[in-house]
Amino acid sequence: MLTLYLNMLDTDEERTCFSGIYEKYKRLVYYSAWQVLHDDGLAEDILQEVFLYVARNYSKLPVENRHKLARYLVISGKARAVNLLEKQSREIPTEDPIEEEFPSEDIPEDAVISRTRVEELMHLVDDLDEKYRLPLELLARGASYEESASLLGIPEPTLRKRIERGRKYLWEKVNENDGNKDGLV
Repeated sequence: MLTLYLNMLDTDEERTCFSGIYEKYKRLVYYSAWQVLHDDGLAEDILQEVFLYVARNYSKLPVENRHKLARYLVISGKARAVNLLEKQSREIPTEDPIEEEFPSEDIPEDAVISRTRVEELMHLVDDLDEKYRLPLELLARGASYEESASLLGIPEPTLRKRIERGRKYLWEKVNENDGNKDGLV
């Protein structure tokens, strides 16, 4: 892959500099993507995507300032990984995930929440504004508040407020239709 990137650059000086950047920061970019994805193959894809962008836009990047460049590469890797997770979560599954988790015959008659309610909740989450949905999704995937705030590039208090507002919105929508204040049935 390095050869492909190098062929995109104009001068030998740029090629030499890019080779050094690639060798120095490839593990950092890979690890930043892996922290989000926890998948070696996807993290490698993000690594290649980031350096392809760097090669295409080499003249626009702060290559002379190594600290800015390293920060840019890490943020770029994490942002692309979050975008990939978001894209994967929006893809329509070929099988019904609710049916897999809650087969109709396995739901007891006295269940606290019905299958229909589970479907409603999933649609409500999908309909949330992105700034509220992404923090909730990251939290549901096991990310800490600190990690989520870092990945989204917002301060932790802002993240906590967005989670609070997202939960409040969901609570209101769940209870809106039937006037049920416990939100369970």
